[in-house]
Amino acid sequence: ETRRRKPFPPPETRMVVYVRQENEEIYTPLHLVPPTVPGLARAIETKYNVSATAIRYLYRRNSKGIVAKLDDDLLKFYCNEDTFLMQVTAIELEGVGGQDSIMYDITLCELNDS
Repeated sequence: ETRRRKPFPPPETRMVVYVRQENEEIYTPLHLVPPTVPGLARAIETKYNVSATAIRYLYRRNSKGIVAKLDDDLLKFYCNEDTFLMQVTAIELEGVGGQDSIMYDITLCELNDS
């Protein structure tokens, strides 16, 4: 009996990256479907219980320490199964009528594979 190989989805439809926070030892896989900024926000929402609408900005910090706002074009440079340290910063925003809301800035820090 010949086993059929599972077709690997094309990179433009999905990607998985591994993230962990500083207090975590184990990485969490984030499945980006599609591999876009909204796809990343939904993956973070699914795994970390942070509402995608509460994510204010997504940043990436490269191994040289340069921080940039993450956009779909920048995401295209990531490879399937890249690893990142995820830093979450909570920002309290003063809302209308005294209703404060908490938004999150999330930075994916590239890890050196050394």
